[in-house]
Amino acid sequence: MKKKNIKLICKAVGYYTSKDEDAFFEWLKKIPSIVEVEGWSDELHLYIKSSTVPVADLREIIAIFFRYNIKDMTQLKIFLNQKNKEWFFDNPYAYWHEKVFAEPRIKLVCDSHVFGEDENGQELFVKNAKEITSVDQVDDFIGKLDLYTKGAKISDSDLMKLVLLFHENHFDMKQFSVFLNDENKIWFFDKEAVWYDPIFGTSKIVDNEKIL
Repeated sequence: MKKKNIKLICKAVGYYTSKDEDAFFEWLKKIPSIVEVEGWSDELHLYIKSSTVPVADLREIIAIFFRYNIKDMTQLKIFLNQKNKEWFFDNPYAYWHEKVFAEPRIKLVCDSHVFGEDENGQELFVKNAKEITSVDQVDDFIGKLDLYTKGAKISDSDLMKLVLLFHENHFDMKQFSVFLNDENKIWFFDKEAVWYDPIFGTSKIVDNEKIL
């Protein structure tokens, strides 16, 4: 049955008190379109009957995602259809619009083993990353850090900060090729730049140059 349902992932939901947590789960129970809730590690999986849900249920799902600051509200785009488009998508000033219909986030994986036993080094990296406006989230796992940007199109200054931060800490730079576009190509694809070889120094990326 689950394969036919829509799965929404709620990652690392934060609660202020135990009663706040109780309120969250009670709220979920009151939404008819949510047929099952499962916990997996630090994730909650919500199973929805189908991509076509009543307006009232969709509004409740949007509200609970927003209220509990659940990451990746872009998942809710799957519920967009011609019947709800007018209120769900066409109003750019709706409180959920930017979070739901924003550009998909980009995940950058950082091998935290490079820090060794230097906990201060890892803490400083996370602190500096979170200060970059285009960084939406940093998740700390055993042996790695997952850093999410708000999209592939970020400001030149933020991209520069991220590139230098990764280069300084010897992380996999090839991940940054996804940020290359016509607007930043002049400086980002500069073959004299210190980051050029770590990011673009493969035949595959050189081939991409012909496309751009």
